[in-house]
Amino acid sequence: MQGLGENTQSETEAGLSYLRNLAAGGDAAAKAALAERLLTRPPYNLEEGVSCALSGARDGNGDAAHLAALLTAWGLGIEQDWPMALDFLTVAAKAGRADDSRVLAGLAGYWQLARSVAAGERLTDSQCSALRDRIRIDELLRVPRGRYVSESPRVGVIERFLAPEMCDWLIGRARPKLEPARVYDPSSGIYSSAVRTNSEFHISTFASDLIVMLLQHRIAALTQLKLAGMEACTILHYAPGEEFKPHADYFDITKDENARIVAVDGQRVLTFLVCLNEEFTGGETEFPHLRWRFRGRKGDALWFVNIAPDFAPDPRTLHAGLPPRSGEKWMFSQWIRGRRPS
Repeated sequence: MQGLGENTQSETEAGLSYLRNLAAGGDAAAKAALAERLLTRPPYNLEEGVSCALSGARDGNGDAAHLAALLTAWGLGIEQDWPMALDFLTVAAKAGRADDSRVLAGLAGYWQLARSVAAGERLTDSQCSALRDRIRIDELLRVPRGRYVSESPRVGVIERFLAPEMCDWLIGRARPKLEPARVYDPSSGIYSSAVRTNSEFHISTFASDLIVMLLQHRIAALTQLKLAGMEACTILHYAPGEEFKPHADYFDITKDENARIVAVDGQRVLTFLVCLNEEFTGGETEFPHLRWRFRGRKGDALWFVNIAPDFAPDPRTLHAGLPPRSGEKWMFSQWIRGRRPS
């Protein structure tokens, strides 16, 4: 008698075989479906998934073009290429993908048009082409200079790092999808909400968009760390009274499981935070050991290095998200992994 696991595996193989046959026959929708399947669920196949996404995008399929835009913007399985990513984004918008139409309008600076698309307006092909021509990706990727508030541990602040409209975009993406935030302990395998009461929304690579990826590229340019080291980014929400008690972002390598994780995937070497709004009181990010609190304006950023020069975890980076007294607090959070230089 066939077991449940064997039956599930055979169904998966049959489904993949079916999609591969359709894709081989030129079905662009099947190429998109096969690409999504291979890129987001096991058994993964990056090379085949990329190939299917690119082929379907060149056939004009919107879903395939959406994937191709993400892949080329990130440089995943293909050389990183922003102009090509924007071309694929335009294909997706022309195919009627509303979210990609909004991203296209936003990157071109037409945020009111992006809001109209959200309300149901559909862009014409000529509008999509005109918007693509108006995007100045080099200007969007340029980052302002920051300043250090502490050299040891290294803590930096960057004013006006992100445009207010992009802050609003991130809040809009997260608001309907917030979930209670919890802390995962790799050593015990337990999720806990004992040290934090806020909510959050994680954005993985294939749940992302080119505005989010633009932000991550800007972070990489500023910190000189690799995109490949970035964990899924997170949008944090704090209602009045909600907090994230004092904690460190690095992995405590005195615990065996944490040491294993660091050996395999690297240490969390840097934390990058962006203030997405300012309509609240309280809610600072506090560093007890530094006797310093950060309260930025909308679009301002804070970053700090979680490790000492010898690559050991730096306990002085202990920090807390203090509770707002009134209003809502929104933050963007990006952890970046790294390895000890050889």
